[in-house]
Amino acid sequence: MVCRKVRTLSKRESKKADTRQRVVDAAACLFLDKGFAQTSVEEITSAAEIAKGTFFNYFDTKEDVLYTVLAQRTATLGETLCASTGAPASPIARIQRLLQLVAADPLTEQLLNQLTMDGKIPIRHTADRPLLKQIIDQVTQGQAIGEVRSDMDPLVIAGMIISVFFYQIGMWQHGYRPHTLSEMIETAVDSLLDGISGPGWSRPS
Repeated sequence: MVCRKVRTLSKRESKKADTRQRVVDAAACLFLDKGFAQTSVEEITSAAEIAKGTFFNYFDTKEDVLYTVLAQRTATLGETLCASTGAPASPIARIQRLLQLVAADPLTEQLLNQLTMDGKIPIRHTADRPLLKQIIDQVTQGQAIGEVRSDMDPLVIAGMIISVFFYQIGMWQHGYRPHTLSEMIETAVDSLLDGISGPGWSRPS
């Protein structure tokens, strides 16, 4: 086995990383307490105990902090997919569990609702990559055991699942609530993977 040398951060790099994380943590608390729209950059910098100008050394806008908060929170929730946490044996069931956890988490739910109401598509942003990567991993595992069709790119399938997920979030946010959000997500993912064709449909020749 070849051992790789782990590069340690310099004091300056470590300080910068700590400051950036302090901004993210302060923003997360304020977003949860006050809401994203009601939180100002000034409040974030005050809570993080840094100058306002320092904020812009790490983030261009308040929205950039939002995406980072979402990315970190999603990554944390994704840790529940490990077998040691009692995650379902089925990769598809694990995908549904992850999406339900993301939607039910007070912080991510609020921020996802904000993005949906603003008409933004989080998949375009780095914030969504942890979620996308986790779903790709589960899709790949599903393909390996025959639970997911193997003739499609896992990225394409994962993108479709995320698109369906955010559409359910949007409908819920706009008042369409025939079932619980968790049930809507589970049904939507099942329908996507089962297909929506009826007995009268045939593939065009």
